[in-house]
Amino acid sequence: MMYLKTAFTFGAIIVILFLIVLWQGAADNVSRLEREVKIANAAIADRDMRINDLEVQATEKLADDTAITKAKEELHDAIKDIPAGVAPSPASVALGCARLRQAGATSPAFKRVCGNR
Repeated sequence: MMYLKTAFTFGAIIVILFLIVLWQGAADNVSRLEREVKIANAAIADRDMRINDLEVQATEKLADDTAITKAKEELHDAIKDIPAGVAPSPASVALGCARLRQAGATSPAFKRVCGNR
């Protein structure tokens, strides 16, 4: 009878120790999983910010492309409307040269037409 009582006591202690070890392992897993969830949520937030930034940039690029296309069309229309054989005025040439110089033009044709203007 004494052996049975002692065996039961040791058995209960072993089961309790085993449960404590399992509980500790589960608590460690929970902590690890919570860290992983935080990291994943941060990655999702970063991705969402990047997507938002890309959408804004795409909208701005579309607006820029539209403005550039409109400016090109207006310049082409303005050139088409000039009668053939008419030379530009000195003021128009000087303005064009100043604009080309600001844009960094250095070609031989630019130097020939604009010189030191």
